[in-house]
Amino acid sequence: MQEWVLDSSYLDPGEYVLWKGKPEKGRLIDPNAFVTVPFGIIWTAFSLIFLGVAYTGKASILVWLIAFLFLFVGLSFTFGGFIRHARTQGKIQYYVTNYRLIVAEGEDMSFYTPDDLPPMKIRRYKNGNASILFARRYVGSQGRTYAPVCVLENIKDVAGAQRALSTMLRNEAE
Repeated sequence: MQEWVLDSSYLDPGEYVLWKGKPEKGRLIDPNAFVTVPFGIIWTAFSLIFLGVAYTGKASILVWLIAFLFLFVGLSFTFGGFIRHARTQGKIQYYVTNYRLIVAEGEDMSFYTPDDLPPMKIRRYKNGNASILFARRYVGSQGRTYAPVCVLENIKDVAGAQRALSTMLRNEAE
């Protein structure tokens, strides 16, 4: 795969790249996908029951189409996040400049200024890699909950990324 290079036209005057990186191969689990999995399992079970009723009750073609549509929706809730995550793996690049964090996913780019980012949290893995999470904490009905704003996932040079992010955050404070 050819590495995506940040075009300087995306940088403001005086802005330069402090660090760049990409997720390492191997982690196919998107932590955000787990939110939809329980709902997807219940939806899929309901749609299978619906299909069973349609099969035993000599249902019309419209009922069959609706039942298969429900099944497709349930399966996409259950497995869609994992499939999307696997498809984007290898197409993600992270750039930390002296003013912003830039996340390029294929043709899409997201820009985060220090004002957009909550406190940094680092999650280390056994293989030495780590993910840097920026998540807002709020109190929901189940207690403390975290809503991810941005994640630099499964990076090898976490110390370099953390230093660059700290520099970016300090530059904004000055």
